[in-house]
Amino acid sequence: MDTSRRKIVLHETICRVFQVCLDEGGCEGRVVLSDLAEELRQERRGDTETQALLQHDEIERVIMERLSQPPKDKHERSVRYLMECYARAQDESRRAERYKDKEFAQQVQKTMEFARELVVSYSGILLQTDMFPQTKEAEARGSLQILDCMMEPTGTVLPAGYLEQFVARFEGEGLQEMFEPIVRELAKSVVQCSLLGEFHAQIRTLNLLTNHPALCKVITSAKDWIPPRGNGRQFEQQSLLGPLLTISAIPDLVVPSRPSVRKTCFSDVENRRNADVLTSITALRNAAESLASTLHMIHMNLLRKGCRQHVLECFSAAINRNEGRAKMQIDMRTTASHGYMINLGRVLLRICEPFLNDRGVKFSRIDPDYVTHGRIDFSGDTKIAATSEEEASWIDRRNASRVENFRNVSRQLGMDSGDEPVTWSPDSKDSKMEEAPANKDYHFVCESFFFTARCLHLGLARCIRYQLELLKALQKHQQALDDLQASQNISPMDPRNPQALMRERRVTELKAVISEYQELRLCFDTLLMDPAMLRPAFDFYRCLSAWLLKTACPGIVKGGLIEFPLPSPCPMEFATLPEHFVDDITTVLLYIVRTSPDILNSVQNELAEIIDFLIVFVGSPHYIKNPYKRADMVEVLHACIPRESQHGMPPPKSVQLLLEVYPLAVKHLVPNLLKLYVDIEFTGSHTQFYDKFNIRHNIGEILEYLWGVHAHRQEWCRVAVEQEGSFYLKFLNMLINDAIYLLDESVKKLPEVRETLQAMLNTSSWQAQPAREREEREASLRQTEQILRSDLYLARVHLRMLQYTSTEITTPFLCPEMVDRIASMLDYFLVQFLEYLSGSRTMELHDLEKYGFVPSELLSRLADVFINLFLKDKENSLAAAIAKDGRSYHDGLFDELARIAREYFLLTEDKVVQMERLGARVAEAKASEMDDEEMLGDVPDEFLDPIQYTLMKDPVKLPTSGVTLDKATIMRHLLSDPTDPFNRKPLSPEMLVPEVELKASISNWIAEQKGKAKQ
Repeated sequence: MDTSRRKIVLHETICRVFQVCLDEGGCEGRVVLSDLAEELRQERRGDTETQALLQHDEIERVIMERLSQPPKDKHERSVRYLMECYARAQDESRRAERYKDKEFAQQVQKTMEFARELVVSYSGILLQTDMFPQTKEAEARGSLQILDCMMEPTGTVLPAGYLEQFVARFEGEGLQEMFEPIVRELAKSVVQCSLLGEFHAQIRTLNLLTNHPALCKVITSAKDWIPPRGNGRQFEQQSLLGPLLTISAIPDLVVPSRPSVRKTCFSDVENRRNADVLTSITALRNAAESLASTLHMIHMNLLRKGCRQHVLECFSAAINRNEGRAKMQIDMRTTASHGYMINLGRVLLRICEPFLNDRGVKFSRIDPDYVTHGRIDFSGDTKIAATSEEEASWIDRRNASRVENFRNVSRQLGMDSGDEPVTWSPDSKDSKMEEAPANKDYHFVCESFFFTARCLHLGLARCIRYQLELLKALQKHQQALDDLQASQNISPMDPRNPQALMRERRVTELKAVISEYQELRLCFDTLLMDPAMLRPAFDFYRCLSAWLLKTACPGIVKGGLIEFPLPSPCPMEFATLPEHFVDDITTVLLYIVRTSPDILNSVQNELAEIIDFLIVFVGSPHYIKNPYKRADMVEVLHACIPRESQHGMPPPKSVQLLLEVYPLAVKHLVPNLLKLYVDIEFTGSHTQFYDKFNIRHNIGEILEYLWGVHAHRQEWCRVAVEQEGSFYLKFLNMLINDAIYLLDESVKKLPEVRETLQAMLNTSSWQAQPAREREEREASLRQTEQILRSDLYLARVHLRMLQYTSTEITTPFLCPEMVDRIASMLDYFLVQFLEYLSGSRTMELHDLEKYGFVPSELLSRLADVFINLFLKDKENSLAAAIAKDGRSYHDGLFDELARIAREYFLLTEDKVVQMERLGARVAEAKASEMDDEEMLGDVPDEFLDPIQYTLMKDPVKLPTSGVTLDKATIMRHLLSDPTDPFNRKPLSPEMLVPEVELKASISNWIAEQKGKAKQ
């Protein structure tokens, strides 16, 4: 290609790129640069060949004159034109690659590269100055014109490479001023946007921007990257990226989002098809996952591009300013929305993902010291096992050692010359000196770990608790509606009656509230039950569980086994950790077990650390001082086993399998549960008496399940043998106490319920009562029914435990301090339940069985306990104890039981025969007792137990009060109360002083009385 031809081709290329020409001929659709054409004719008078040709050196002049042209209409955008020029220049460079004249091809490509450079430069000039005419609309948009091009639906306006070149060209020359408004506008455009709104283009655009390190600096240097002050709600609304993190399916009740997820997807849900609801949930979850993924990429870009400290400061500010979300009642006006905290938690979970399965170097980076000296403020939190005074004292001692270390370092560096000694102290006002020893740089893994733990506490875990509160409110309103409608059926009124109108209005109000609650519940279900949310949360809490164990027992990370019981005292590094670490693990685990057990089934090989955590700490009261937190661990285990009343999702089989065969579980689970059963008697709470029943019910059902596993049953029997005289006797005493209380309360409420039900059957008499009186009695009945069901439900677990444990463990039942108690209990309830089957009260059974009162079942279990103990009772102590029971036992009691057992097929014939043998043995003991009483006559007062007023067999003296009691009496008291009953001073079995001489005197007196009787 000759030179002339090259110039012509280059001219045509430049004209195509900039859509210009120098004369009117053949210039359709292009701008005629007449001024430039005239200038070139004047400059090239002697060269007629190139007068009308544009070459490399004229490109800048072309751009300037083209931009100087007044806009054709208000829609014209010069920035868009330059971007299109950039794209055409790229096209021409690629076209040049096909030229046969390679030298000329390189020349064209070089010219096009130069053209792109100029286009970028003039783009910046156009956006930063008023050098060229623009429409008012374009001037008002300013640098936002770049955003407009990036947000074009076709996505073709912003050419590849343009943004990179623009950023590189203007870094340090106005980049901050141009792009900060762009990022702010992106965030502003999604304010109050829900998960159904248009936000995908915005977050994709922001992700594109954060691929450039210089723009990352622009973003994190913005004045509103971290608002200087304000609460959590203000931080969410005012921080640069806050609106993007707010996008959610969970409605914000303070600042409603649009479109409404509640109304669009879940309104009138009772009339929607399940398939439609599931489709909505799936679509919302997909959108939430896409949002979380892109938000994670944005933050990772920011973290990688030299802005890490700014990002970490933003994370910590977002978390610290929302500490109000940790309160029992959240003030949503001053704290961030649920959606914001959930999204932030999902971002942090993804950041943590690379090290959650690492138990090596990265795991060792997690430093417990961060709790007291890191960016996150844990100072107001309840600690796992330390009071605020203990924590303050420990921190002060550690600070003192830091001061000394700082002085040593200062001397080594020559800072302490001797003339001006370093006088820094923890109370010093010199902040620079104060921070030197007290603060240190924590590894990114460590910061990410604690950020995530705190954020999930304020976000995911708090939302789960909020959802549970929502469900309780929903159930409460549903129950109120059911009661109101039932009342309408029982006590119909004239529709014109004012009370009937009020009742109907109340029904309408309740239905509206229930509908709103159902919509909210589905919104929470959509995000909280999403496997994409729960699976990474499980991985994190598994890591947290392992780290807590490692902090409590450092030896396990060095290849050793878990020491149990854990060493005492508890390390302060563990004791001063926030209690919510433990609380959140159990909260989220329990939620997963109940709503998404398949997650646990899919990670069977990763459950050991969770099981270690639950088993070790449920039996470590000096490490987990709050017994309710240990009870929460029991609730998790309870949810994992098959049980009597199974509701909802089936429990995860992976956990069941591990509990049955895992060595740590086999060795320690039963002993630890028995220990907690005893410890929960005294929790320090004003509701401890009632709390213990539900907790012990859960323990009881777990123990019943484990009794069916041979290895666990063997361990249980071992514990009973080794500790039958101390701990196990306490456990048995409390088990009997609970069974007595619950069964007795049930027996007392049965006639009350029956009476009201009978009264309601007499319609005329019932309607004759005043309306208010009827409503009060109906309300009282509902409350009593609820309590009755609960008491019977709880009582059955305790009664079953007495039944199955007595098949193999009998010695503790038959010891002197326990046998009288178990005998009187069994006798009392035997009499009570026989009344319902022997004819006197059989007509009441049909009404009462719906509450769980099945006397045939209760009787058979009581009989089994009698038989189990009788078969192992070599000393006849059970028969003697029954014979001494003057409250309930009477002649013929066991004959009547045998008759009823045969009539109702309660027992096998072999068991009935054994029961009759026991009855005969009791009759013999009763006759022997009466003979002894007649033979002994009046017992001297000094030989009588001052509490039971019975002849002492083994007298002991109480050292603090000096009172003498029968050993069985005081031992039975000490099982429940470790104090002297006469002065309330501490007392233990080891402190009892045997009265050897008195015992001998009693024995001699008995021998004398028997001798006299024979004469």
